[in-house]
Amino acid sequence: LFAIWMTSKPRNNRKTYGYYRVEILSALTNAIVLIFISGFILYEAWQRFQNPPAVAGTSMLIVAFCGLIINIIGMKILSAGSKESINIKGA
Repeated sequence: LFAIWMTSKPRNNRKTYGYYRVEILSALTNAIVLIFISGFILYEAWQRFQNPPAVAGTSMLIVAFCGLIINIIGMKILSAGSKESINIKGA
């Protein structure tokens, strides 16, 4: 949201491209953070494969289904703005 707000500022004599670099740096930061989070998730998954916990199947399926529905709704909302911002496209 910060990057979108910054890029909406008008350009001036000093910043002939406006604040478009903020959006690019924000997308880079977002990508780096996502790589680290993915690495952490893979590490945690490996640990669970080594020592699998007991799982409440019905509760897990209900929560997973709700999460799937929410992600689909979020994807539909974000896809509308994906042409305007590389950060939204990345999301």
